[in-house]
Formats: sequence, structure tokens, C-alpha cells
Amino acid sequence: MDEDASVNLHRKVVSQTYRVLFGVSLLLAVVIITIGVSLRHHHDSASLVLLAVGTGIFSTLVFNILDAVLSRGEFSRLLEEQSALMMGHLAALHEQQDAVANARDIGLVKIFPWDQDVECRAAMARLIKEARQLTVVMNYARSWTNRHHDVLAERMADPARRTLFLLPRPDEIGARAQAEKQSATLSTFSEDQRETFETLCRYTRTESGSPPFEMIGHRFFNTYFLLLSDTEALLSPMFISGGKKDLSCFWYRKTATGDDYYSKLAADVSALKEPEGSIDLCRHFLAERAAPQIDTSGERSLGVRQPLH
Repeated sequence: MDEDASVNLHRKVVSQTYRVLFGVSLLLAVVIITIGVSLRHHHDSASLVLLAVGTGIFSTLVFNILDAVLSRGEFSRLLEEQSALMMGHLAALHEQQDAVANARDIGLVKIFPWDQDVECRAAMARLIKEARQLTVVMNYARSWTNRHHDVLAERMADPARRTLFLLPRPDEIGARAQAEKQSATLSTFSEDQRETFETLCRYTRTESGSPPFEMIGHRFFNTYFLLLSDTEALLSPMFISGGKKDLSCFWYRKTATGDDYYSKLAADVSALKEPEGSIDLCRHFLAERAAPQIDTSGERSLGVRQPLH
């Protein structure tokens, strides 16, 4: 038998002996305490002695158990693990509190999945229906327009509500880049914009025959889809690369301090409405509807051959 086996055997013998002695001592302590309790009303002095002896034995056993646990380091290890776990939970809770505070500072209310999500669609429908002044930043949003047909039609029928659509103008590099991103031609991209315009026009017409909304073409590239009301914004940032991807929708609200993300979005939109480089797409599409141009390839012209005014 080698030395390690001898040591292990010795440890097992000591452990078993310790357990036997512990069991016998515990049983003896219980018996002594029980006898002491039973003699309490007949032999007070004997009862007190037995209770003292039994309690002493029991206390010694408890002390030995604690000493064994502490000496093995198991208690210390367990305490360290629980302390580390608790500190991790506290750190996570602190991060969550910071995130909530930061969200409150910038006016972030909630984050939804994109427009197919029921709650997101309901939030968009509410904004379309209730906002007195609504700005929509989009590339052409044909599917989105069809999904919100009812509330858009209701909005267009109310002359007290103003609606502005901001799109990349079809003769600028922004539209070309967006068309390439979507694996489409510039002609197709412009046709999708025109189709959205015609869909919005079919909802209602004023007596003058002009559309019940504004549609401005700017010379930049849209990095997000946006619904902006007087006090709220629903923002969906777009990915840079092409292909169909699941977007998220961020709901922002204007705060009392004005130092919020809603105000930054409103300022960005206001800059897009500046006259330099922007065009009236309503006039542009109405003019093309009245007198479409045909280029040499048989495709409808985008107005690239003549400047848009």
C-alpha cells in the first residue's frame, strides 16, 4: 500500500469515527435533556444538572460542526461566491438605474420592433390620427402607407391637420445611393415614390384639386424613417448595408428641459425643409402626371434631363 492510499484510508477511518462519536454524543445529549425535562417537576436539582450536562454536550457538538466547516474553507468559499453574486446583481441593478435615468433625460419612452409589431403599429396609428402637425421622413414607404391606409385617409380628410412628407429628391445622389442599396434602379425608386404620392392623393382632394399634404424632396440620403408630431417622435434607424433586415422603432417624447432627442430630431427635420436644394415633389409628380416624358429607352423620365423646380 503506497503512502497516498495509507493517508486516504486514515482520513476515512478518522471521518467515520468522528461521525460515530458525533452521532452517539448527539443521541446522549438528547437523552440527557429529555430526562432532565421529565424530572423538572419532581427533582429540580437533578433536572437542572441533567439539562446543564445535555446542553453542554449539544453546544460542544454545534461548536465542533462550525469549526469543522470553517477549517475546511467551505464556508469561506460559499460566502465569497454569494458575495460575488450579490455584487454582480447590485452592479446590474445600478446599470439598469443609470439606463432608465439616461432614457428619461433624452425622452426615450420605449423601444418596439418595427412596424409589423402590433404595439408599434398602434403607436404609429395614434400619432397619425392625433398629431395636428405631422412630419414623415421616408424613402417612399409604399408598404407602410398601405398598412396605415385607414388612419392616413382619415387624417387627409381633416383640413385642420397638416402633414409633410420628406423624401430624397429623385434626381440627387441620395436617391441613387438608396436605389442601389435596395438593388433597384433609379427609375424604379422614383416610380415607387410616385406610387406613394398617387396613393396619398386618392385618399381625398381639396376643392382646388391640390393634394391635402406637402411632399418635399431633399438632396440627402435618409438614415432613418421618422414620424414627428408636435411632442412625440417614432424613429426607426436604417442599416447601412442593403437587404431586408428587422428594424427597431424608438419612441421619444419632448421633455420640459428641451435637452432631449426629440428636439434634435425636430432640428434635423427643420434643416431638411430649407429651400436650398429642396423641391416640391407634389408639383413635380403632378406635372409628370399631366405630361409624362418618354426617354429613348422607353422608360418614364425622372426629370434628370431637365432640372426639377
